[in-house]
Amino acid sequence: MSNIRLASSAVSKVTGPSPGGSSLGNEPPAFVLPPRNARVALGGDARLEGKVRGHPEPQVTWYREGRAVIGGERYVVEQSGRGTFSLVVGGVREEDLGRYTCQATNRAGSRQVTVEILRQENSGKKYGLPSSMKTGCPPAENRPSIWSESPPKFITKPSRVFTELGQTGKFSAKTTGRPQPRVTWYKGEAELQSCGRVHMYERSGLHFLEIQEVRAEDAGSYTCSVTNSAGTATATAVLNIQGVPDDSSSSRRDRTHPQSQADGREDGGPQGRRSEVTEARGACEAPRFVRRLADLKVMDGSRVTMTVELTGNPIPEVVWLHDGQEVTESEDFHLLREENRCTLLIQEVFPEDTGTYSCQAWNQYGEDHTQSQLTVEEPQDGVQPWFITKPKAASAFVGQHVLLSCAVAGDPFPEYTWTRAHLSRPLTSGGDYELLQKEDVVSLLIRRVKKHHAGDYLITLRNDVGQCSAVAHLSVTDTDRTLQEEEEEQPGPRR
Repeated sequence: MSNIRLASSAVSKVTGPSPGGSSLGNEPPAFVLPPRNARVALGGDARLEGKVRGHPEPQVTWYREGRAVIGGERYVVEQSGRGTFSLVVGGVREEDLGRYTCQATNRAGSRQVTVEILRQENSGKKYGLPSSMKTGCPPAENRPSIWSESPPKFITKPSRVFTELGQTGKFSAKTTGRPQPRVTWYKGEAELQSCGRVHMYERSGLHFLEIQEVRAEDAGSYTCSVTNSAGTATATAVLNIQGVPDDSSSSRRDRTHPQSQADGREDGGPQGRRSEVTEARGACEAPRFVRRLADLKVMDGSRVTMTVELTGNPIPEVVWLHDGQEVTESEDFHLLREENRCTLLIQEVFPEDTGTYSCQAWNQYGEDHTQSQLTVEEPQDGVQPWFITKPKAASAFVGQHVLLSCAVAGDPFPEYTWTRAHLSRPLTSGGDYELLQKEDVVSLLIRRVKKHHAGDYLITLRNDVGQCSAVAHLSVTDTDRTLQEEEEEQPGPRR
């Protein structure tokens, strides 16, 4: 690899505690947030980041091809004092692709995780929002001169857009080519210009056509043409306006039902009249969702399933949309259909998948749609509380002192409360109880225990990330004199 310094030390796969690392308080490294694979276009930036815990605080080293990666011209290696770490590879090149091993080490042990930097394929990530939209892929003329002249090509083509009268319709496309292509948008055969309600612009490598305050006459086909000295490429998509027929929807229905014109059917769009063909009344019906979408909140990285059920005759056609953009089958998104049940399956969601998801269904007798909001929540910056050691059950005689202790951790360090399990009011220092803390060990001291102190004691830990709890049971015996009295009552040895 160029522009990177490699140390000569080899990767060491240490999995257990090192000598002397088992003393009290030492904790081997554990990845709280392991780094993930990064998919990026050539020329973009790849960021591998995560969070590790351990005591003492682990040192993180990145390895590439068996040698440690040291920060260089295009490589930035960072580690904060709170366990977060990252490796950023700027302006990714072909030789940067591949596996990177992250090793966290302290005197209690070592852990490794291996991730990859992968090239963003031409089809784009998922349904057409490539990672270069965020990382900023540089324009073609700024790339290295070893890139020869190449004809224009669509990395992501514009997708069908659904909107309503008075709303905004927006197409987007991602292109490549050398020299950088000129982008032109057309409505039918007419070239569009940025003025009034129509705006064309480029942002983060994506080309947009935005139509504001949509009117009925805006429905139809739009073409994106990209041209340079090496050639031309075009792609066409349709703007569908709810309740407004368009040529593409008519042709789609004609392909689905080629007999319609021969039957004398007069198709007037989604609300078109029924055919004069003699058939039982009620045998044909417009689509209707009998199971609709509901709002979802999930964590980053979760698997999400959205399922609808619908009726309609003939069987309706269905399309899934995310914020008005059509969702197509891909490695991450799967479109499933079984009779009247349709499912959108997202294998692994990311924060950018947040938004409005809708399912549209139509046949020649009408249309219906359902939508919901998907919210992808990112983990809070920190580590939820956890017990290094939990409090243990204890037993005591009346009048003895009892100490219930546990070791706790979390980022930020958690607040804690002790309560009697059958009472909601927290215990405080004073009278029979005293709350103690020394570093990460918290304790509840019960002075001169009595019978009524017996029972379960609950400790609850809380911080901004989450909470957890543990229970310890205390058994109390009447008095230690009971045993002495029993011994005195035993008959002496016979003589």
